[in-house]
Amino acid sequence: MLQSQIQDLSSSRTHVEQNQVNKNLVRRIKRRIHAQCHNLRIHCPVGLADACVLEASEITRELLSEQDSPPIISNEEGGIAVKHINYRNALQFCLQMKTARDILWTIAKHRAASRGELSDALKKVEWDLFLPRETTCALRVTSRRSRLYHERMIAEIFEKNLKNQSFNLADKKSASNLIDVRFDSDHFEIAISLSGGDLFRRGFKCKLRSSASIKEDLVACATIWTEKFARQHSALASTGPINVLIPFAGSGTLGFEAALRFAHIPLSRMPRALACERLPCTPIASFRHICQKLEAVSAQSRGCSLRFVEICKDQYQALIANTEAFGNATHVLNNCDMTATQADVFISDDWIGDLRGDAFVPLNPPYGLRLAIQDSCRLYHRTGEWVQRLSKRNFCSLSGYIFAPDTATAQAFVESTWNFSHQSLDVRHGGRKIQLIAFASKKP
Repeated sequence: MLQSQIQDLSSSRTHVEQNQVNKNLVRRIKRRIHAQCHNLRIHCPVGLADACVLEASEITRELLSEQDSPPIISNEEGGIAVKHINYRNALQFCLQMKTARDILWTIAKHRAASRGELSDALKKVEWDLFLPRETTCALRVTSRRSRLYHERMIAEIFEKNLKNQSFNLADKKSASNLIDVRFDSDHFEIAISLSGGDLFRRGFKCKLRSSASIKEDLVACATIWTEKFARQHSALASTGPINVLIPFAGSGTLGFEAALRFAHIPLSRMPRALACERLPCTPIASFRHICQKLEAVSAQSRGCSLRFVEICKDQYQALIANTEAFGNATHVLNNCDMTATQADVFISDDWIGDLRGDAFVPLNPPYGLRLAIQDSCRLYHRTGEWVQRLSKRNFCSLSGYIFAPDTATAQAFVESTWNFSHQSLDVRHGGRKIQLIAFASKKP
């Protein structure tokens, strides 16, 4: 009896102590995180930082009413920086930035020119504010122009500190979060990923997920960059639905990214979770409110119609499965109409139907090892002729983009779409330089 009372008293005391610890943590989070402004580093595809800035600027304009002063956006190596942003708005960036490859939140800055200084600086990092205990993390270290230049040695010091804080370490694929450490001129920054890894892994596709010829974030950048060009040439109206026509549809990436953009679908509809949802400093009620607000905006948007066409039988079967999965993830918004057809785009236009309004055509024809150079040029010239024929249909305007592997194929397309306005941009994909060409129908 006495032993039982002692155990009950001990349990009650432990419970009270734990509640006190939780209350202290909440107070520290409110003071150190929710009441402060923060800095983000947003990684994006090489050569397309301007598209990332454009999207970030759009989001910033929406947030002006929620901050005393607007966040500051600037270009930096590998992407862009967003400074002076509160934590709630940082969460909204995670849910809206489709052009981002990863979103890193800077949680600490220190100076360290020796092992001892680094160990002392790490003792000052309040890890419990940012990551839950037992989190499995990946560690990435880079060092430039610093006396602590040996990245493996730096990583070992960090690993020891993280293990002492009850964190688990793993490779990037197995980890639920990424800790990014950047040394420059004897100063270092620690950042954690709010997205939880590569944002181009949307999770919408259930077939051919790893065999896409182009990554989602690159396609998102191409879409927003082309949209700006098209609007400058009055080739996209600001109201009414957009008809997205996707020949060479493959697994559906180009169409899905166009839908995310034109129907304003937030990344909260992704089947995968974002890392920021699991952080102790994220108010769950606020996060859910942001998701609901963005999804309400999407449901009231102009929407879009997607028309996929693919000639290859295996690719078409995968496309059917992927469009169904994408539809299941976004059906509550009820603003996307999708159909997929197996056909040769050069022989029949029946798959387009009797669409009206503005047309947007993202193109990524097969090239590289699949075709000889002469065949690629012929294909791009023929694709341009198809776009010319498409412009004679009952669309109000026609715009889009095409990825080309080299100057010769790009020139073949431009020459065959002589009555369109064009703009080109060099980008990198898969370690090689390719060309992105935007086109828009000229004003009559």
